Amino acid sequence: MTKDKAGGEAEARSGILAWWGADGVMREALHAHVERLRAFSTGLQTAYGDGCREQLELVSTTNLRLVDSAQAFTRCRKPEDFMSAGADFATAMLEGASAQSRHLFEFGGKVRDCCSDMARDAAGSVRGQMEGDATHAPPRP
Repeated sequence: MTKDKAGGEAEARSGILAWWGADGVMREALHAHVERLRAFSTGLQTAYGDGCREQLELVSTTNLRLVDSAQAFTRCRKPEDFMSAGADFATAMLEGASAQSRHLFEFGGKVRDCCSDMARDAAGSVRGQMEGDATHAPPRP
């Protein structure tokens, strides 16, 4: 995003908040929430984009191995050749399934990290607001 576009978005957001009657503190809090949500959505978008690309690469690699293994059946002349081709085919299938399982496990970790970062940032913001309110609160009798 260009600086002009970011500045225009911030200006539009400030105009909307002013129309709602949001004061400076509320405006800053809302702006922080929007930025936190933007970082979260960007992180998720990156994780999903990378995940899709990696999944396509895995499927493509596995399919090529399976095609090569299937073609080996056509070259079989003896029973042991047939057994070897079958073993190669089964190996390609199992290794492909294992790679996809590993990928999905890692992808789940990336999504979990995005969500936990968002929750940690939100909790820190709430904690900061509570501490700020406590310092500005009148003393109790």
